[in-house]
Amino acid sequence: MRYNVMFMVSCVLTFLVLNNAKGRSDKKIGCKVVKNFQGTCGNNGKSACVNDFKKFLRLPNNIGIRCDCSDRPNYPGITSESN
Repeated sequence: MRYNVMFMVSCVLTFLVLNNAKGRSDKKIGCKVVKNFQGTCGNNGKSACVNDFKKFLRLPNNIGIRCDCSDRPNYPGITSESN
C-alpha cells in the first residue's frame, strides 16, 4: 500500500514539473488578415479563398490559413478595394 501511494505521489509531482506553465506564453503566433470581396461565395468559397491567399501572398503550402465566407451584396460604385 505504501508503494502505491508513493508511486501516485511521484506521478503527480512528475506531471507538475513537466507541465510547469510559468513563463509560458499561450498566444498564437501569426497575423490576422481581413479582406472583403463583394459577391457570393459559391460552392467552394472557402477553398477558393485559401488558394487565393496562397497564390497572391506567396505563402508556403504548410502554413495554416482559415477563411470565412458570407455573401455580400453588390453596390454600384463601391469596389472591393474600398472596404
